[in-house]
Amino acid sequence: MTKEAIGTRIQKLREERGFSASELARLVDRTPTAVWNWEKNGVQPRSEMLASIAKVFGVTVDYLQTGEVDAEVFDTTRTASSIVQDARLEIARVTGFALEKVTIEVRFSTV
Repeated sequence: MTKEAIGTRIQKLREERGFSASELARLVDRTPTAVWNWEKNGVQPRSEMLASIAKVFGVTVDYLQTGEVDAEVFDTTRTASSIVQDARLEIARVTGFALEKVTIEVRFSTV
């Protein structure tokens, strides 16, 4: 595990998700300078911050630290739309409601 590797993974995930450094900073309650330091200066986020970053990106802390992917918990090909559709299907199956009767509302907030 290298500090550079963690920063590189954070930057790659941030760019893949379309976040600016400022947006990521806001989502994890840090400054853009902190994000810059993680990505460019090899500063390693503390463990509780790694957990927050992992949550924002939908990955595991293990992935941030090692780059190793557990296929069961990390899938970069999934979109928010496919996740919502899968949830609708599962809710319909469990409740017995017809799929067209199941709606899910998703709201994103940076607060």
